[in-house]
Amino acid sequence: MSTARDAHSMLIVNNKVLVIGGRVSAGGTTTARTDYYDPATNGFTTTGSMWYSRSFFPAVMLDNGRVLAAGGYRQSTFGGTISNCEVFNPATGKWARTGSMAVARELHSGTKLPNGEVLVAGGFSNNKFLSSAELYSPSAGTFRATGSMSVSRFGHTATLLGDGRVFVTGGRTANNVSHTSTEFYNPNTGTWSPGPSMNHDRYRHTATTLPDGRILIAGGYSSTQADKLKTMEIYDPANPEAGFTLLTDVYGYPVQMTDTRMDHTATLLPDGRVLIAGGWSTLLGVHQTTASVDIIDPVNWSVTPVTALPVTRHEAAALLLPTGKVFLTGGLRWEPSVQQTLRDSYVFSP
Repeated sequence: MSTARDAHSMLIVNNKVLVIGGRVSAGGTTTARTDYYDPATNGFTTTGSMWYSRSFFPAVMLDNGRVLAAGGYRQSTFGGTISNCEVFNPATGKWARTGSMAVARELHSGTKLPNGEVLVAGGFSNNKFLSSAELYSPSAGTFRATGSMSVSRFGHTATLLGDGRVFVTGGRTANNVSHTSTEFYNPNTGTWSPGPSMNHDRYRHTATTLPDGRILIAGGYSSTQADKLKTMEIYDPANPEAGFTLLTDVYGYPVQMTDTRMDHTATLLPDGRVLIAGGWSTLLGVHQTTASVDIIDPVNWSVTPVTALPVTRHEAAALLLPTGKVFLTGGLRWEPSVQQTLRDSYVFSP
């Protein structure tokens, strides 16, 4: 990439990968730079930079083909959570400022709703923990308030369900407390309702929607266990009464990832399996990043370790290319003797 990055965002735009923002150093300095990766040429080109540097923000593809970057953390001439937002136009390769959120947010979620609006929820704001939520209207270019969640949470997941609701899981609040609780947002009423509790409290975990509609929850940090997790659990929106089920094998033993992980990537493969890569881990009692990669098969809930990343990392970004391969960029390498923000990229062939 044009610069090292972690805590950045990536999206597919016109069959290319748009790589946006992030932190460029282990000290936390953020960038506004934006790159394109072209799978056809296997190379990067630089496009227009954002007006504001940012990390830990969601990037959301709008129905008009433009990309919304909302809030995040900025550290350049000053450091702090920001409320400003901007929109990228692929036709011009430029960013334009749009309406700001009412509240500055980082580690929040951003979800495009069926009506084209974007729901931003929760997050962390300059030492405040947020339960509030806002809606962005692409046509008006403004945010407006909507119903608040029942609890404050950041580092949670937000998944759009087939019925148009948004399903939020876990996250963290004050005093390093991570949640087992979940909530549903109904865009028709602008209100939240409680969901089933997970078996483990989790923060900065992943939620992957499988082809049959079930949601795979993997890893994260548990405040009750004071450590990262190997465990995974499943939720089926078609069978809500069942709640969350911890993954086990035919003998009842837990099906777990190779390593404990938080801030890892999870990518749905074309055949319905899930690729889990990297993350912050606890290896031999030492807190550091991992290079291990697992493939989770939902047919029999098997975990298959595959070729590891050449370098350990967490807070990388990964997505599925139109070719069916997985593209992964950057991240922060943190080992006892090395703290390094990475600018490398890899393509994984399933």
